[in-house]
Amino acid sequence: MDAAIASIACRQHSLILRAQAIGVGMTDEMIRHRINSGRWVRVAAGVYRLAGVPVTWEQRALAACLVSGPGAVVSHRSAAVLWGVSGFRPGPLEITVPAGRSGRNALARVHRSEVEGVRRDRVPVTRPARMLTDLAGVVTGDLLEEAVDDVLCRRLCRLDDLHGGSRALREVLAAWNGDRLPEGVAEMRVVRRLVKAGLPQPAQQYEIWVGGVFIARVDLAYPPFRLAMELDGFRWHAGRRRFRSDRLRRNRIEACGWRLLEAAPEDIDDLVAGAAAIVPRAA
Repeated sequence: MDAAIASIACRQHSLILRAQAIGVGMTDEMIRHRINSGRWVRVAAGVYRLAGVPVTWEQRALAACLVSGPGAVVSHRSAAVLWGVSGFRPGPLEITVPAGRSGRNALARVHRSEVEGVRRDRVPVTRPARMLTDLAGVVTGDLLEEAVDDVLCRRLCRLDDLHGGSRALREVLAAWNGDRLPEGVAEMRVVRRLVKAGLPQPAQQYEIWVGGVFIARVDLAYPPFRLAMELDGFRWHAGRRRFRSDRLRRNRIEACGWRLLEAAPEDIDDLVAGAAAIVPRAA
């Protein structure tokens, strides 16, 4: 029986349900003995942890779902933590249970809704698209922007999966209307800052061609004004060979009559100010 319990627990972050213990032939007396002897630790009603194993946030997240029964999934801010979304850290647990299910759970805040989950790190969790829809109702606009940009840049879901969401989510998605996908969250952060500064939306991952000859692809651009923008420019690229390559690339771009602004992510304000000095504000 202990071998069977160990097999179950290794799939559940070292957790075991009372019903699972009974299912492999244990009696209530045997369960009490393991608790009283310190071999098992009670986590919540009917949920135990094998003694001596590390206590982790993921383990508690799974325990919260086990307490609420089948169909319970980690959701909202806790789902963002499980998916590794930028801007979110482990904190109070949130789960969603099927409508009509009891909301009592000593380990987590409970939301009620019909939701289809998936497994991540052996924990049931909402899919990224649903997670963003849930977040739109509980976090600030800046944090929602960062979450949306991170999820879409990492291709955890498609832009089409997010249509029909709340007004807050639709407003955040308005920046995602370019023909090309950005390279990362930092690039989208610049796009949003440029638009908030009153400038038109720049072209993303823009290719500069002159007379049928490819010159370069740049992170952002305002083609009518021959302005290109790059994050992590040559000053932050290590190595003499890379330095020379970046310098030659910059020379090619500027020889075509373009101006190139470069900045590290922490210098976004300077980049936006430089663009604002060249590009007229949107009507």
